[in-house]
Amino acid sequence: MKQLKIFFPAVALLVAASFSTSTVGANGRLDQVLNRMQQAAKGITTLYAKMNQVKRLKDIGGRETNSGDIIFKHKGKGDDRVRINYDNGQQVSVDGKEIILYQPSINQAIITNRNALSSENQEFAFFSTPYSLTAAQLKSRYTVVHLGEEQVGGVTTSVLKLTPKGKSSVREMKWWVDHSSWLPIKTEVVEQNEDVSTFTLSNMKLNGGIADSAFKIKFRPGTKVIKG
Repeated sequence: MKQLKIFFPAVALLVAASFSTSTVGANGRLDQVLNRMQQAAKGITTLYAKMNQVKRLKDIGGRETNSGDIIFKHKGKGDDRVRINYDNGQQVSVDGKEIILYQPSINQAIITNRNALSSENQEFAFFSTPYSLTAAQLKSRYTVVHLGEEQVGGVTTSVLKLTPKGKSSVREMKWWVDHSSWLPIKTEVVEQNEDVSTFTLSNMKLNGGIADSAFKIKFRPGTKVIKG
């Protein structure tokens, strides 16, 4: 299911909250970030953003770029919903227990079970249920390091590095957390094969009205459906 890796890094949709960096050490700053992420997440019900994706391919030395819209809705433990509509027509949906990758250009849809996929990819398990993990649970799955602060498009961010402790298709992830909205506005994912994907979010809107029907993908007649 290699195609589904395209949206794993949207784990960055987990929300964070502000903290002071003037009087605490590196470990204290990390704990403050994670704890306030956990608290701030409780106030988020929906999210909309524009997304830009760049993937650097190590083996062939090339890069792929893509962009689109992403929406998220918190429905409760195990039932958070995500939809990505790419400008090239490809659509991804996480709705209930199903993950759907729809490619109209080849008239094909891949449907897989969210729990089955999560068992092989910790980074997806966290993405699919971002509001069910506490700071302690996050640190139990990843070695998390606070790297400092950086400017991203004129925005001050805190940079976190996450390295999976168990078996994973991802070697490491980085989040750039916006100090004003306390959302990760940029995510970098390094896969085990050293391919690097960077996702940047912009024009974010929180807690707007998003109907459940927005997460349903309608296939064209004749679409080949593959269940895995």
